[in-house]
Amino acid sequence: MEPRIRTHFLAPRPAGRPPGATAVGRAENRVCGDLLELHLEVRGERLGALGYDARGCSSVRATASLVCDELEGASLAAATTLDVAALVAASGGLPPNKAHACSVVQRALAGALADHRSQCHP
Repeated sequence: MEPRIRTHFLAPRPAGRPPGATAVGRAENRVCGDLLELHLEVRGERLGALGYDARGCSSVRATASLVCDELEGASLAAATTLDVAALVAASGGLPPNKAHACSVVQRALAGALADHRSQCHP
């Protein structure tokens, strides 16, 4: 495991909803019980603070932390096209039996972006 993903395993960014968050996406893995809420603060066409609430394995928490770190300050376009599995692989990867974490985080991100779009274009 390379240092970047290891950092997020050992010290995930603070969890919770950032004060300015306006959008949330939820995803779960019913097989193992992982549940993730990903919170976004959107400022125009860019992301501000991101945060998450997770119930589940450390891989989901580390992956959510990595994505929050990667996307803070990024454009909405970059967030929309982010491939979570590719980011995790480039950051050191997860054990094969924890690959589901990427899917959980990818779906939560997609849900949060959809929530934001629905607020802008009801």
